Amino acid sequence: MHRRVLILSTEYLPRIGGSELAAHHIAQSLDGISWDLVTAAVPGSPSIERIGAVTVYRVSSAPRFLLPLQLAWRAWLLMRRAPYDVMHAYQASYAGGAGWLLKAVARVRVPFLVTLQEGKELAQQSWFVRFTRRCIVRRANGVTAISSYLAEYARRMGCREVVVVPNGVDVAAMSGGSRVRNPDPTVLTVSRLVPKNNLEGVIRAFVRVCETIPQARLLIVGDGPLRRGLEELSSALGARERIEFMGSVPHERLPVVYSVADVFVRPSRSEGLGNVFLEAMAAGIPVVASPVGGIPDIVEHERTGLLCDPNDPDDIARQIVRAMTDAHLREQIVSHASALAAREYDWSVIARRMYAVYEGMWSSSRS
Repeated sequence: MHRRVLILSTEYLPRIGGSELAAHHIAQSLDGISWDLVTAAVPGSPSIERIGAVTVYRVSSAPRFLLPLQLAWRAWLLMRRAPYDVMHAYQASYAGGAGWLLKAVARVRVPFLVTLQEGKELAQQSWFVRFTRRCIVRRANGVTAISSYLAEYARRMGCREVVVVPNGVDVAAMSGGSRVRNPDPTVLTVSRLVPKNNLEGVIRAFVRVCETIPQARLLIVGDGPLRRGLEELSSALGARERIEFMGSVPHERLPVVYSVADVFVRPSRSEGLGNVFLEAMAAGIPVVASPVGGIPDIVEHERTGLLCDPNDPDDIARQIVRAMTDAHLREQIVSHASALAAREYDWSVIARRMYAVYEGMWSSSRS
């Protein structure tokens, strides 16, 4: 039977994030489903367009606080045109708020699925954000979470059943290129330059790495509000000539970036799961990460990566040096991590897991 799924997403391609990649790759991997997606406008993108398997409908998002209402209105108009089998909101935020409006106010009967993708420090968010997220999750007919950490968070909000369906990685794209050997040992981080990703800790740790490996260099891929301050910190610590701020890089070029790196590091202060860790693992790069949020689901210390204390630059540096100098440890980590990425996190595998969730909701709606 041909199915129809309506996706609610705060943002979508060409903007790149965990939610956007998940919606895109899952839709591309599943046959027999028609996909419509309602999201916020992007400058330069048409109000209606086809991206791969998905028909995208964009609404004005100014002012931002009206976005849930705008998404809900556009989705309701689409529902009047033809019925859907599932309404799927990625993140219990603006998009989830639109789903809540459709279920609680418009009283639509379409089964409502919410995927928790949140990577922020949840306990430190405002009471209003936490209250609205709880309302969204409790109104949903089904909840998935991208990590066991977020699944437990959903249970604390009163969700009795939650299924872990993690984000994935395009293993073929990330592992298909040849490794580029650099004369200088290269540390890589791919991050939005925001506080939660702890780029200050990366830079301070890198200065300590240079005490052991003087020829090391650091590549910082990504942009954000902290860029100027991080550049100034690099200069103040005397490491500016060894650190390259590359800015934003198109997602399709990331395999080339990973291919030049010897170690990937991101000692996050919070993380829902972290697609970049999976990308580095699939690319054959040893990962240094922090044991926060959903990261322990994929990074097991000294087996699929190295874990560090995000608040201790000395420990971050110690793990980076181990990954760069201990050949046996490095080989073991790369072998286990790349096998894990291919076996459990390729998008084709993740899509089948999401389809099973959809099937469960279709069966429940018939009973």
